[in-house]
Amino acid sequence: MTALPSSPVHDFASASGPTPYRALVLGRGPVADGERAAVVDAFARRLADRTGHGVDVEVTGGDPLAESEGAGLLPDRDLRRQDVVVLAVEPTRHLDEAVDRMRTLLDDLEQRMTVGAAVVVAVTATRSASRVEQDLDRFADRLRAAISPLIRVIRLDIAPGATAAERARRWTEAVADAAADALIDPLVRSIADDPFDELDRVDVVRGVGRRYIDWAETFQDVVEAARSSYRTPSAAMSIIDDETTRYFARSGNVADELPRGKTVCNRVMRLYGGLIMGDARLDTRFSRLPEVRSGDVRFYAGYRITGPDGAPFGALCVFDSAVRTVSDEDLVELRDLALDAQRRLWTLLAA
Repeated sequence: MTALPSSPVHDFASASGPTPYRALVLGRGPVADGERAAVVDAFARRLADRTGHGVDVEVTGGDPLAESEGAGLLPDRDLRRQDVVVLAVEPTRHLDEAVDRMRTLLDDLEQRMTVGAAVVVAVTATRSASRVEQDLDRFADRLRAAISPLIRVIRLDIAPGATAAERARRWTEAVADAAADALIDPLVRSIADDPFDELDRVDVVRGVGRRYIDWAETFQDVVEAARSSYRTPSAAMSIIDDETTRYFARSGNVADELPRGKTVCNRVMRLYGGLIMGDARLDTRFSRLPEVRSGDVRFYAGYRITGPDGAPFGALCVFDSAVRTVSDEDLVELRDLALDAQRRLWTLLAA
């Protein structure tokens, strides 16, 4: 399990496992600010344990019902690749208004999410007023009656005297379990490519300048661990601009740099969920690349590294000239190592 850095606006975490799910939680429910990072981490772990898949989860603050009045929830986000969106809301006595807002919000999500993705509405209250339980029941019942039965609505009543840790645990378990019950096959199996603004991405990479040369030592142990785990003669971490793939941290027989379009890493950085090939000659996307045609690359496994805004920087990869039999499970350890490298990259970029 690798936890990624948190920020005042978004919290991220990842949990180990193959073929990862993406989860987006909008609103923080009853979780206190000091508990946020631990809750995001626990949510990822719980969902991974329940599903047997890897999990990448992002939690963003705000009130989903309030934000539905404006330009829509996260208007600049592409939600087509989210496997599940959780809406954490609190009950209100203005039921008609709240239900109307929820309908508007769910209509927006339906248009922007992929068919088969899940939505969970978590209704939670922590106030000490005597009518809280009634408010929870009425609000949850009205929502269930007003929206699609395909959308799960869970009611979570947390005692006012509960400690912060108890509130966080109960909320995490209930919401993660509801999400697990609603999920189907990970979307990454059918939608692997991720859209991103290439011009913006290149600007960010160019902004690094030649600092990546000094960063090599920071990532060398990750590269060595990848090479050792996969028992390959070569492993590397790349940074990719508009023209060149630079292997700035490497182990084994790896070139310093290659033209971007002639490397497998150029493709891997576009893929959510990573890539593993037992024989690259059998994949028409790569069979004509020089490193494949030469015989240097047969087995290949790679996982992308992104910046804090999600734009790809490059990839962590291992490769061998010998053919192997592989499965999705074989990517799990490389994913964990890549997420560790990503955490280090974010720290360096923030310095």
